[in-house]
Formats: sequence, structure tokens, C-alpha cells
Amino acid sequence: MLTLTIVSLAIVDSINPTIIAGAILLILYRGAWSGWAYIIGVLLTTWFQGIALYCGASQLLHQISWLNIPHVQWILIIVGLGVIAYGLYCWKHRYKTPEHKQWRSPSSVKYTSYIKDLILGSATTLAETPTALFLVIAALEVQQAGVNAFVALLYFCLYAALYTLPVVAITAIAARQEKRLKSWFSGRLNSLYIRLNIGFSIAMVALGILIFATGLSLLIS
Repeated sequence: MLTLTIVSLAIVDSINPTIIAGAILLILYRGAWSGWAYIIGVLLTTWFQGIALYCGASQLLHQISWLNIPHVQWILIIVGLGVIAYGLYCWKHRYKTPEHKQWRSPSSVKYTSYIKDLILGSATTLAETPTALFLVIAALEVQQAGVNAFVALLYFCLYAALYTLPVVAITAIAARQEKRLKSWFSGRLNSLYIRLNIGFSIAMVALGILIFATGLSLLIS
């Protein structure tokens, strides 16, 4: 019964316009590999969110403190401010678009872009945390079922996998039709790139605020 509940909640929650739109935009102007990197970010972050909700925010902060990292509070605060500053920098340059030859650069910058796509997926998912009602319900259901920690982790793995299922399907299908899609959107890539820059900037600022707030909470407690 618990498995059916988790599956049902995850499938309904997977119809997320923001996450799906982000994946489509990445696939259209950067290719399927960027879409896969984005999906990994969404998958890992959703899994982490489930664990955090299951453990409880206070216990999660306690576990971070338990790591005994010297001055972890200040580290998180500084990192959070740095991420916010980067998000504001991206916002400032949101209208800057690359030349056509840059879309498929063979240099190491290409791999940096994949990391950026992964971060975008993670940040976008974190930014939507206040609306993660179905995940909250799933965490409560797992808690009430009284399963052990390992089984709980498996349930949240299942939830995250089903949550990303639509974007996985879209990426897999689009990978075969990439040329056709890019041809159709050839005159719209710049506007799509600007929209993604805006989305990435907002997501990075939101992620930075979350990291900063976590460090501040540890400092105050």
C-alpha cells in the first residue's frame, strides 16, 4: 500500500511545468547531454529533499553540525553569499547570447556547461521547495509506516526516479529528433537562451539564499 501511495504521489508531482520547460529549453539549444545533466541535478536534489523532509529540518541541521567541520556556519554563509553574487552576475548578463559556433564547442568549457546544467536542475528544484506538497505527504507516509532507514532511502529513490520520468522520456525522444527541433527553433534560440539565463539567475540566487539561511540557522542555534 505504501509503495502504491509513493508511486501515485510521484507521478502526479512529476507533471511540473517548470522542470519540464527547463529540460526542453536545454535540449533545444544545447543538446541531449545538457538535458541529461539537468535531469541528474533534479533527481539528486529531489532525493535529498525527501530525506530532509523524512529526517526533519532540525535533525538535518544537527547532522550537519555533527560533522564537526570547523566554522561550518561561516563556510555556509560565505558560500551562500558567493552563490547569490554569481546569480546576480548572471542576471546582469542575462541578455548576452553566444555566437552560433559556440553551441558545440569542443573545448573543456563544454564540460563546465554540463556542470552548470546540473546545478540549474538542482537549483530549480530547490527553488520550488515551498510547493513540494506531494513530497511532504510522501515523507509523512514513510514516517508513519515506520520502515527502517534503508527502506526509506529506497522509497525516496523511487519517488525521485518517477518524478523525473517525464523529462527523461522527453530527453530520450528529443535526442532522436534534435536536428528537426533545432531547425524549427533556429530563429528562436536567442530568446530561449535569454529565458534560460533568467531562470538560471533566479535559481542560483534562490540556492544561495537557502545555503546562507542554513549557515545562519546553525550560527544562531
